[in-house]
Amino acid sequence: GFSGASLHNLMNEAAIVAARREKEVITFDEIDFAIDRLQVGMQKPSTQGFQNKDAARKRQELVAWHEAGHAVMAALTPG
Repeated sequence: GFSGASLHNLMNEAAIVAARREKEVITFDEIDFAIDRLQVGMQKPSTQGFQNKDAARKRQELVAWHEAGHAVMAALTPG
């Protein structure tokens, strides 16, 4: 789950994305984009039929390596 501060950051990021897209309402698409951006630190490629299976697999592999890096650093960090 998200803490109150994390939810605040999430909705702020979603609002920024909505404003950049010239929307007046934050939709699930902006929230989903913001979650990826805050948790993974990169923009999510379009998943509305434009992304092929190879690109999706490559993105999934990239995210897996990124998360593995977090695990390695956590294991090597004292305390």
